[in-house]
Amino acid sequence: MYTTAGYAAAQETKGNLKRLAAEFLGWSVESMRDKPQPFFNLVEPEGLSMARETLGHIMEGRNVREVSVRLIRKDGTRVPIAFSAVLKGKVWFWFARKLPAESAVPIRE
Repeated sequence: MYTTAGYAAAQETKGNLKRLAAEFLGWSVESMRDKPQPFFNLVEPEGLSMARETLGHIMEGRNVREVSVRLIRKDGTRVPIAFSAVLKGKVWFWFARKLPAESAVPIRE
């Protein structure tokens, strides 16, 4: 599964990103609307520091590629994904893909 979104569009349509996350992870769109930082609310606790560090790189304008994290589905199961964020001009492009269930996602603390 690949998902892409331009950063400029994401700023205007945050609801669409939340909708995609909700559908993929089994949450209702309504429950996602009230989450100020839905990505961090969905990353397993063991991966939060790495996710925050990666977001810091993105905020500094640095590209990130194939960052692996596990997201928490509504039923409590974990789904490993890899995502990338690439800056082209003034637009960010985000790519995410679901990894095979047996993929090892290293835990970084």
